[in-house]
Amino acid sequence: MDYRKLFAQVRRTPEMFGVQNSFRSFCAFLHGVDAGNDWQFFVGFREFLVIRAGFGANLAWPGLR
Repeated sequence: MDYRKLFAQVRRTPEMFGVQNSFRSFCAFLHGVDAGNDWQFFVGFREFLVIRAGFGANLAWPGLR
């Protein structure tokens, strides 16, 4: 699956994918994508965000915005 295309479609027409216009709803969608990939889709993503943000080593990735 081409996730770049999927995420671009979700960004253009979120209601088509059941995503409301909120950060929380989009995070729920992304958790579903991760679950569908045996929880391997975001391996290393949280660590990347912690380094980029410079804080939050104790937070889940949605808390690092």
